[in-house]
Amino acid sequence: MKKTLLFLLFSQFFFAQHPDLVPNDWYVSQIEWSGQTIVRPVSDHTLQPSQFTPSGNGQYQFYSKYFNTSAANDVTFVSTDTFTAANGFSCTLQYYFGNNYVAVNDFDDKHCQILGGSTTHPYQIINNGTNKTLIITNPNNGNKVYYNNYYLSSREAEMKPRFRIFPNPALEEIHIENVEKNKKVQIFDLSGKLMESAISKEKMSINIQHFPKGQYLLQIESYPSQFFLKE
Repeated sequence: MKKTLLFLLFSQFFFAQHPDLVPNDWYVSQIEWSGQTIVRPVSDHTLQPSQFTPSGNGQYQFYSKYFNTSAANDVTFVSTDTFTAANGFSCTLQYYFGNNYVAVNDFDDKHCQILGGSTTHPYQIINNGTNKTLIITNPNNGNKVYYNNYYLSSREAEMKPRFRIFPNPALEEIHIENVEKNKKVQIFDLSGKLMESAISKEKMSINIQHFPKGQYLLQIESYPSQFFLKE
């Protein structure tokens, strides 16, 4: 009986987090600020991985890295979708002077504000095979930081073709343009559930009336994924 209780206590301390959270390196990809999606700006800086690492006594360190680093040293997981940092996040205060410095510094400031604005953060992991997306939310204002478990440099992301999705938010249909024909199209909810699949056309529409309200991930083969909101 005692062994069982000890195991349960041990599990609560060490296995409460989502199983994909700690083993992966996470690379900041975009933020959502006041309902607006801002993709990581092109810069001369090589993006470093953000990581959760054990620090002992059932706690973790989390270093979220863009140009500056937003760090918490006392992270505990209260469930598989929420963590707390009792002493909050602190952010380094370096100023970027390279190319595209205005956009980079603005993105960096917002990244630090989102994490530093709360001691409790809900998070979600969208698991689509080997590609995973981590979303950390500030519950006070709904602003979010998005991470991928793979690295695509800013310049590579800029050169990679992007499709257009509109309207966003959408109520009945989404329309997709600037995409090659015969590419696999998939829509996932934030739990990773496949909601819709199709084969692309140069211009296409997808009916989403039956989708519950919320945020969804649209993936098109050979293109960067994009999020949209169903009203």
